[in-house]
Amino acid sequence: MEHRTTVVTSSDDSVSNTIIEVVAEADGVEPTELPPLYDAVEPDALDMVFSSPKPSTTRTGIFQFPYAGFVVTVRSKDNTILVTLKRS
Repeated sequence: MEHRTTVVTSSDDSVSNTIIEVVAEADGVEPTELPPLYDAVEPDALDMVFSSPKPSTTRTGIFQFPYAGFVVTVRSKDNTILVTLKRS
């Protein structure tokens, strides 16, 4: 099963919070029922990597890691971040 969501980087929510929400939704649980994200990846570093340093600039990249029974892939291009989940 694959679940996708697209988030615009201008959103007030961080990439790490978005990942937690998407995984919880895909797994049918509350975000508080998931293991801490920091057991899989450093949330602050992930947010920093996928945030734009200035409003007029963008970053492009991809990062993949296992979390809560999923392989999480985060892709960034232009001002869009795509989070893809795949059951591991």
